[in-house]
Amino acid sequence: MGLRSSRHSTIRALSIILLPVLLSGLITTFLIVFVTPSQLRQQSERFGQATAGYLALSVTDHLLNNDLLGLNVLVSELLGSSNFDFASVYNSSNELLAQAGEPSAGALVFTQQVTFQNVVIGYVQIAIKEEAVHGHIRDTLTLSVSVHAVLAFLLIAAGWFYGDMIYLWVVQPAHAVKPEHQTTTAKADGKTHGTKQPTVRTTVLVLKIRPERLRSTHAERIHSALALHAGEICSAQGDDIVVCYDNPDQLFQAICSGLLVLAMFRETTGITIKAGMHQVQDQSDKNDFEKVKKHASYLASISENQLLASRVVFAKIADSDHYECQPFHSSMTPDGEVFSVDALSNQALLENQARQLI
Repeated sequence: MGLRSSRHSTIRALSIILLPVLLSGLITTFLIVFVTPSQLRQQSERFGQATAGYLALSVTDHLLNNDLLGLNVLVSELLGSSNFDFASVYNSSNELLAQAGEPSAGALVFTQQVTFQNVVIGYVQIAIKEEAVHGHIRDTLTLSVSVHAVLAFLLIAAGWFYGDMIYLWVVQPAHAVKPEHQTTTAKADGKTHGTKQPTVRTTVLVLKIRPERLRSTHAERIHSALALHAGEICSAQGDDIVVCYDNPDQLFQAICSGLLVLAMFRETTGITIKAGMHQVQDQSDKNDFEKVKKHASYLASISENQLLASRVVFAKIADSDHYECQPFHSSMTPDGEVFSVDALSNQALLENQARQLI
């Protein structure tokens, strides 16, 4: 079941990151195939007409002097450009005086009269290769497809190896924990008005690494796991790593962080992870905040590769099928006060994240 969930999350992640590339490819292809040809043709016509006008000016003296050799040299040099496949010069009697190349089928042909003192003494014709226009379109289309293919390949590779992380970043599964609100009343003019204001809560997660001397060795990896779920390290005094969460999904993210760190070191022998979590009503109340930190630290101290939660935390997640919890029994805690959070419904995602971070 976990493997199937992991595959589904990878497929969803690939769909999410590949959709923009697919849309970009379709839009770019449409523009290249249906818009670019007309624009290139307009540019080619302007270029061809300008070149024909320039050639007409260049051959004027040669036409007046009946310099056939000079005319052939001019049209041959023009044909040396890769954009043209035909050029010719005619006199006023429509006799061909010079020609280079042969016009291909569908070529763009341009004609320009040659005048001297307002008298037409002949005309020139040039033809731009049709391949020149279509070649630019094919080159542009090939480049666009290649760029999108490379980008899609890189995104597929990223999605295949880091699909779970990407999916959790983009679309976190819905769960039952919602931002809480408290109702306060205010009296004015003898009337009572009910107003709702958001309650500022902070979830505190405390981690302990045993033996403590290995903590610095794995610090970067642990920090990466915490940052993945928006965990902010409040302090790291003594043997406690105190992590705070104060956004609307704080309980879910704190539990994800704790279970992720546990999963990272589950197969590592010689290391014990102790984790405990509690929630404070208002972090700005320093006394309450210190009490919550001490309570979470105590829960961590009695755990053994477990994530222990206080009754306050359990009361908020007990009705959700997103979490797998059970009472924690110990001679050091009263029954019904401490609970073990064992897994999430998307535990396979956390397991894959753990392997990737390792």
